[in-house]
Parts: sequence; C-alpha cells; structure tokens
Amino acid sequence: VLMVLDAGKEGLKQNHREILERELETVGLRLNKRPADISFHKTKTGGIKFNSTVPLTKFGEDPEKTVYMILKEYKVHNANVLFREDASTDEFIDIIMGNRKY
Repeated sequence: VLMVLDAGKEGLKQNHREILERELETVGLRLNKRPADISFHKTKTGGIKFNSTVPLTKFGEDPEKTVYMILKEYKVHNANVLFREDASTDEFIDIIMGNRKY
C-alpha cells in the first residue's frame, strides 16, 4: 500500500498518516499486522467446539462464553474453533468475517 501524504496541510489536529491508517482499518485493510493464529471452520452439525492451546487473557474471565456469544451474534451455530495465540475479540471477528486483508 502506497500512501501519499500532504505535508503542507495545516489545521489538522491529528497527523495525516494516522487519519489514513484509521480509514484503511475501517474498510478492512490491516497495515503492518498479520492474521491471528486461529483455526475457524464452519460445520453442518455438531454445535460449537472450542479449544485453546494458550490462556486467553483478552477475552475476559470466561473466554468460552465470550466466543459462543460472538459466534451467536454472527449466526454461526456449528463450528470448530482453535486458538493458538492470545488474540483479541476484534482479531477473532476478523477471522469469522474472512474479508480482511493483511
């Protein structure tokens, strides 16, 4: 991604680069990041199977319940989910959506 910045633009309270990065983040482009190491596969039956190889500190006191609530919000009732890193809820939602570019 090539960003062209206007160094002479005055009157901006924020840095022009920060504004562009925030706008790209909003439309689904993740600059200088890599996808979270989460395995997510939808299944036809079997309900939600949740596993984690690391402690999930960013999901609150009950990570399994949080994952179930997020999947329910996105109308996913049958899936296999495996966390291999301590990811945030936003990173998990990015994996569910599947339309983010890194």
